[in-house]
Amino acid sequence: MDLGTYGHFGQVILQLAAKDQTPPSPSEVVHWATEKVLFDKIIERANDAGADSSAFAELTDKHAFEEQTASWGNVIDPERKYVLPEDGSGGWLTLLWSYVDLVNSNAARIEVP
Repeated sequence: MDLGTYGHFGQVILQLAAKDQTPPSPSEVVHWATEKVLFDKIIERANDAGADSSAFAELTDKHAFEEQTASWGNVIDPERKYVLPEDGSGGWLTLLWSYVDLVNSNAARIEVP
């Protein structure tokens, strides 16, 4: 993903963490990522929660996003280091922490226009 996509992704996930009344569990998020439906789930859940996903939806290459996040299933909090509950309240936060880890680990390779 390019720098803009990382930014739009982080913004919509933060909104979902704050507004989604029925947040997914970490396992659900991992399943969506590996099944390549995470993009659509983010948009769907954002619309349901009243979160603004317009920049993410319009400016993200869906196919590229799905291809990249499909491999995230192996890195989305595999060690449970964030100690987020599996009861449904931790999915968006787990995804956000994983995103921060990935951005930090790939910072040298992020494309800056």
